[in-house]
Amino acid sequence: AIWEGQEGSFLLWATWNAVLLLVINRSRKPWREIVLSVVLSVQVLLISMLIGAYVQPITITLFVVLAIIGFVYFNINLREINISGKILLLIFLLGSVVIASLNKNIALKSPYNFLIALLGLVFFIFISYKRYYPFRFILALIFSGMLFYLALQGSGVSWKIGSSPFILLKDAFTDAPIFKQNPNFVPANGKGLNPLLQNYWMVIHPPVLFLGFALTSIPFAIVIFGLLRNKPSEWVSSAILWLVVTSLVLGTGIILGGYWAYETLSFGGYWAWDPVENSSLVPWLTGIAAIHTLLSYQRKKINYRFSIALIIATFVLVLYSTFLTRSGILGESSVHSFTDLGLSGQLLILLLSYLIITILLYFYRENVLPKIPTIKITKDNAALWLTIGAILLAFASFEITLATSLPVINKIFGTSFAMPSSAPLFYYKATFWLGVIILLIIAFTPLLYWFNFTLKESLKKLRLPFFLALLVTVIIQSLMLYFKKSFVYDTKFYESGFVGKIMMLADDLLIFASLFATFSMIRLIFLLVKKHQKQLKLLGGTLAHIGFAFIILGAVFSSGYETVLSQTSGEEEKDNVFLPIFRANYIKNYEVTYLGKIKPELPVKKVDILYKDQGGYKFVVIDKVNRKYAFTLPNDFMPEDKDSVKIAVERLKELINLNPNMLPLKPIDERNVYKIRFRSLKDTNEVFYLYPEAQQSEQMGLIVHPDRKVSLTKDFYVHIMSVPKNSDKILQKVIQIKPNDTASVGDIVFFLKGVSQLPSDSSEFKAKATLMMYLYGKTAKAEPVMIIRNNELDYEDYYVEPLAMNVRFLGIDTEQGNVVIAVSMPDYESDFLSLKVIEKPLINVLWLGTFLLFLGFSVSIVRRM
Repeated sequence: AIWEGQEGSFLLWATWNAVLLLVINRSRKPWREIVLSVVLSVQVLLISMLIGAYVQPITITLFVVLAIIGFVYFNINLREINISGKILLLIFLLGSVVIASLNKNIALKSPYNFLIALLGLVFFIFISYKRYYPFRFILALIFSGMLFYLALQGSGVSWKIGSSPFILLKDAFTDAPIFKQNPNFVPANGKGLNPLLQNYWMVIHPPVLFLGFALTSIPFAIVIFGLLRNKPSEWVSSAILWLVVTSLVLGTGIILGGYWAYETLSFGGYWAWDPVENSSLVPWLTGIAAIHTLLSYQRKKINYRFSIALIIATFVLVLYSTFLTRSGILGESSVHSFTDLGLSGQLLILLLSYLIITILLYFYRENVLPKIPTIKITKDNAALWLTIGAILLAFASFEITLATSLPVINKIFGTSFAMPSSAPLFYYKATFWLGVIILLIIAFTPLLYWFNFTLKESLKKLRLPFFLALLVTVIIQSLMLYFKKSFVYDTKFYESGFVGKIMMLADDLLIFASLFATFSMIRLIFLLVKKHQKQLKLLGGTLAHIGFAFIILGAVFSSGYETVLSQTSGEEEKDNVFLPIFRANYIKNYEVTYLGKIKPELPVKKVDILYKDQGGYKFVVIDKVNRKYAFTLPNDFMPEDKDSVKIAVERLKELINLNPNMLPLKPIDERNVYKIRFRSLKDTNEVFYLYPEAQQSEQMGLIVHPDRKVSLTKDFYVHIMSVPKNSDKILQKVIQIKPNDTASVGDIVFFLKGVSQLPSDSSEFKAKATLMMYLYGKTAKAEPVMIIRNNELDYEDYYVEPLAMNVRFLGIDTEQGNVVIAVSMPDYESDFLSLKVIEKPLINVLWLGTFLLFLGFSVSIVRRM
């Protein structure tokens, strides 16, 4: 709940940053102080997002002036001592330009403010590159103070810094009617988390992802150390280690998010190319690219500048993704986007500050950076192929970022660019060929890297993997043709022309490239183990490459060859099957029957009071299999004293065990669980049950949670498409029936076997009615009892669990000879659901790939530590 909201995510990020600062502080590396400084600067800016305070222009002006005095006091000779002090001074003046240019009110009230800011910047640059004189410093101080004051004062309003996660509702919404009537009103309970977030993976996914975000600042800070201290190569090995750690954690966070989406959301996938998903993926891709360029630098002293650019891009892209998500700019194009809390300007300053600082610092040191070597990089050198792979990853990042940034581009330039109607198809067309080439590079480059083979020698050793991959690809595609399984993109998004013909081969190329990379890496493992028998830590990269190939292979099959088993043909093709309760319907290869909502299994173990408020008592009920249900009763239903309350709770437990329909029991999380039976048409002995969930939300409408049957080769994935709103309706019916006769209520047929007297003492009379019920081939039995005690009627109801029905024997109509029975049951005629069933082949290959990727990164970290 802490990190569910926008402010909470900054709080989570800042918490991880604090942990990393403690870790860095224990380091004895030469880059420790600079890295601490840079990560601390990130921490200051993150904490500024949480202040939630309004400050006046004079306050900001004094803060800036004091900051400048502090920096200059400790770094008197700005030209010779510590370039960082000069850069930090520059930030304040650049900030004033940003404020002056962004604030529309300033241009109207004081048209010269922007010019003043620009002149101040020029003057500052002039004095900082000349010999220091106190008089010039005083002038710069006064000028910058005036500049800030003018820039801020021009707006005529105070400036909000951050948004506090701890502010109370009554302080945030002072004009709300409830707080006007009662300023001290405290809600008894909040509405709770968004129902889609009530999942254990969502407890794990954001912390891991934000740790990945926080980690990107460390390789970035190590690069800043190299530039500031003019240490061309001392930082490289440390940067590789931290990049691998960052890639491991950020990749794990992305994977956990994908698994959460697959298990929780109803679109049946793990990746939707949502802008916020993309903005997490892109820094991961640039980080992977940076690892490979640094490896090529270690081998052949190339790609030094490219590596710096990629590491800086990884950190800046995380800031950019934060801006996209938290500025509200993606409100109409992303399901993840937060609303704008007025932090857009602050986020933009954060992003631009680091971008401008690093660009200026890079160009300041550009003339002393290592020169590009004149040695010839041939096709036989691994460094060339590492570079090509990194360029392809960087290009993929650029493509995805550009497409994701269309809302930003439209806002800045007033354009109206829009994504194609099918985002997955667009991204698939844009990136599949990059994936094929990268997989082919993975296949042979490690042989060049580890054994210094020529390209010709490497390909010779890869003949067996090549022909094996080709053979398996041909077999797979032949089987697909035989079983009439078409590639989804071919059938749904067929295109004519050259591009269309290439796309027809996309799945074949990806399958072959994935298999070739996998078999090549297996071959490499044997060669490495043979050469370095006791150095299994060398296998980290190889395992990670196999994991990447498996992810691509699993994605092609699970998404590209998924089959909608519930698809019906006719005038209008539909992807879902209609299921009235207890009546079987048919999908491809299966008979499907909806058996109703899961009800409490009797006897219930416990009934307890959750809380009491103005609305009444809320109770929790724990049934036989530990499922939790809840119901509410008005305050006047319960006694006042504690002992009587305990007795009343026990009585409620007895009533529920007699008939759960007597009280409005609902799942405590408001998710109705539906029981679905599947019977194979090929093998009638194959029967299994799935339990998808659905709930009606006032804010979000119908929210569904899928269920699946997992097997080694496929997932059987089921989710609900629609349910009736009144399916909880309870019908009360009274029927009269003669022994050995039948009566009907809707589609239920009742057969009365007879009435018999039960043994009892002289003070009472007991009679039992024996009934059989039939509903759509389903049979159940009930034996309710009528009691006459002291001339008063009493009843022992019979609860028929399979039909969720309560039966009461009311008595006998002596004139007509009818037995009178009262029935309380769900309205079966209005109970139905619409279901979508998908078969996702080889999805476990994808999850195995994520595990191998995680394992490979972990082994590499151990080796490099």
